[in-house]
Amino acid sequence: MSKLSGKVALITGGSGIVGSGAIKAYLQQGAHVVAPFRNVESAKKLREQVGQQGLTPTPSSPLGD
Repeated sequence: MSKLSGKVALITGGSGIVGSGAIKAYLQQGAHVVAPFRNVESAKKLREQVGQQGLTPTPSSPLGD
């Protein structure tokens, strides 16, 4: 069993280098990741890289929108 199996992680900044790396690391450890993205294309690209399992990209917008 993985360290983070059964856990949920909320990771922001998923379209950046650090955020996408964190998402991949948490998924490898068995966590389900919820990640808000401002850019839909970035979310799609990352989802293609990591597969469908464990990643829930959610729409995000800056304050005031």
